[in-house]
Amino acid sequence: MGGGGPASEANEDILDKTIDFFQEHVLRQGDQSNETALEQLKDEQISDGLRRAYKSVTGHELPIKDKPH
Repeated sequence: MGGGGPASEANEDILDKTIDFFQEHVLRQGDQSNETALEQLKDEQISDGLRRAYKSVTGHELPIKDKPH
């Protein structure tokens, strides 16, 4: 994982971006476009958990590919 900031945000996969959108617009946690490395790590852990849950329920990998960090 990079050091956070806009450059690292640009490298997020669509699932991470969806988590950011949810946090910003539904949970109203503020702007998610310049997160620290720790905040991005938290988002990655959430997306990894969602991927595991999806596979557990469906038996298939989530069709959204995870970008390496």
